[in-house]
Amino acid sequence: MEEIVEFMESMTQLAANKGRLKAKKLNAVLLMLQPLLDRPNADKTPVNLSSCGEGLNSGKVFIGALVGQLFVKDGIPCASVLVDSEGSCVGVTVYNLAKDTSFCVGDTVAISDPLLSHIHLQEKKVDYWNIRVTDPSALLVNGLKLPASKLAPSTVSFSSRV
Repeated sequence: MEEIVEFMESMTQLAANKGRLKAKKLNAVLLMLQPLLDRPNADKTPVNLSSCGEGLNSGKVFIGALVGQLFVKDGIPCASVLVDSEGSCVGVTVYNLAKDTSFCVGDTVAISDPLLSHIHLQEKKVDYWNIRVTDPSALLVNGLKLPASKLAPSTVSFSSRV
């Protein structure tokens, strides 16, 4: 339980500090995002955090740039903080990735049908928005889908009782 609270506190700090990026680098990242929002998309509406509601945002695609990454002991989930073109930060937890998968600061990320949650624990100074991604094939990183080698393989195990 303590490990989970520490994780949430770290995500809160990373989001509040915009990944600890210096102002010049942050401004460059923000300028890079605006053209992505302006591109027409026939299937989904590009959105910022302010245009998303809590829960599933069907028919939308959140576009942000990676400003920080939180390394988790087992690598599950892959935890990052993205900033949108308005400068709002959101935590992103991606499940079902291969353990060696990571992203770089400055990568642009598009998340189809984002599932947004508000994470808040008043007594522990935890307060941030988070997008949960259970299907990494819903991601575009730098405009490209993740290759199959970056996805965690599905496994099934059977046992028989004699």
